[in-house]
Amino acid sequence: MSQKTEQMLITITEQHANQFRGDVPVTVHCRNVASLAVYAMKKDGMIQDDALLEDIALAALGHDLLEDTKIRKDELASQYGDRAADFIDTLTNHQDDQHTDEYMGQISSAPEEVRIIKYSDLVDNITSVFYNLDELGLKWGNEFFRPIMDKTIKILGSSDFSKYKVAAEVLSSCANLYANILRDRLDSKETDVQNN
Repeated sequence: MSQKTEQMLITITEQHANQFRGDVPVTVHCRNVASLAVYAMKKDGMIQDDALLEDIALAALGHDLLEDTKIRKDELASQYGDRAADFIDTLTNHQDDQHTDEYMGQISSAPEEVRIIKYSDLVDNITSVFYNLDELGLKWGNEFFRPIMDKTIKILGSSDFSKYKVAAEVLSSCANLYANILRDRLDSKETDVQNN
C-alpha cells in the first residue's frame, strides 16, 4: 500500500467520523468502492500506468469527501494531486440527491476512470440498500433510491467505454444483477404490503 493510500485511509476515517450506514461506518463503503474499482481495472488489463491506478484508488476511497464532509478540493489536490482531486470533484453531486439531472450529465461526460468509480459506487450502494432495506424502508427504497439507481444504470450503460471495456462490462454485469435482485425484493415487499 502506498503512502498516499495510507494517508487517504486516514483522511476518510477522520472526515467521515460518526457517519454510518445503519451501524456500519461509511468508510467501509469507501473501501468497498475502491476495491471494486481496482479489481475491475486490473481485470481489464488495459491500465499500465501505476500512478493512474493509484489515483483511481484514491478517488474511489475519497469519492464522498466533497459531498459529505467539509474538506475542500484544494486540500485534496495538495495531499493527493490534481488528478485524484479532479476525479473526486467530478464524482461529487454539488447540489443534493433531489437534483440529479445535472449530476447525471456530469457523470455521463466524465472520463472513463470516473465512470468506472461511479459504477463501483453504484454496485456497493445497491448491495448496501438490499441488506439494509428493512431499516431504510420500502418507501425510501422505491421512491428515493430506485429512481436514482435506474437513472445511473441507464447513464453508465449508455456511455462509451472504449479504453476500459472489460472493466465496464464486469461492473455493469454486477450492477444489473444486483439491481434486478433489489427490484424483485422491492416489488415483493410492495406486494406483501398491498396484500395485508
